[in-house]
Amino acid sequence: MPAKTGWLYLAVVIALFSRAVIGWQLADPMRAELVCDAVIMAQARRECLP
Repeated sequence: MPAKTGWLYLAVVIALFSRAVIGWQLADPMRAELVCDAVIMAQARRECLP
């Protein structure tokens, strides 16, 4: 998504059964840590994830 200072990247983790967003992260540079942080947030919110 374009922002005032440049582009921002959004990584979202969605639960397949409930289709709820259970993890997300927003960052300026697109890096692997962006996705990893979204998965870590999802794991913290849903302890059923491995």
